[in-house]
Amino acid sequence: MSHKSTMENYRQNAARKQVIKQILEELENLEDEQPSVFHPEFTLWPPELTLNIEEMRKHIPDMDDARFWLQQAQKQINNGKIEWAIDYYRRGLRRNPTSLSLIYAMSLCFYRLCWINSAFKWLNFGLVLSP
Repeated sequence: MSHKSTMENYRQNAARKQVIKQILEELENLEDEQPSVFHPEFTLWPPELTLNIEEMRKHIPDMDDARFWLQQAQKQINNGKIEWAIDYYRRGLRRNPTSLSLIYAMSLCFYRLCWINSAFKWLNFGLVLSP
């Protein structure tokens, strides 16, 4: 391995460690954001977060498994309780702060609530973890 690629790996690992630290800090300091106001000519909606509920009905006993938290959050989304779903994503991320599926799903919830700054912040965390 060349010196240049070793240095690049070192930088990527340092960036990942830093973003994991930021994720854990954000989970403790998460505050409600005021919904952003969209101009009528600019409407952008994320794809619906759909999961195979029949497959997920199987009990997932491992709370370290991201699917457990996705399942719990999806139940809340189905009941229209987006903010409750965010709480389940936060719980899952405390156990597994590198779960891209939890980060992405939580950012979509923020987006659905029009909390654009939070949505993009969490999408950025995912991009740093998996460039």
